Amino acid sequence: MVVDLREEVKRMAVPVLGIFATGDRLVYLDQAEAMRGCIKTGRVEIIENSGHMPMLEQPEKFNKIVLDFLRESD
Repeated sequence: MVVDLREEVKRMAVPVLGIFATGDRLVYLDQAEAMRGCIKTGRVEIIENSGHMPMLEQPEKFNKIVLDFLRESD
C-alpha cells in the first residue's frame, strides 16, 4: 500500500512530531526527509536500532522524544 500524506501535513496548523526508526521495514527514512520538508512547525526524530514499533522496542527514547516535544509546544 502506498500512502502520501504530504499535502495533509502541509495543511496542519499545529506542531507536528514525526518519529521514524532506522530499522523500520514499512516506513522508510526517505519519508522522514519528505516530512521535514512539509511541516510548518515541529520536528522529525529518528530512533536508531528500532523497527516499526519504537514505542515498544525503545520506550525510554520514544517517551523522552514525545515528552520533550510536548514541553516545547506549551
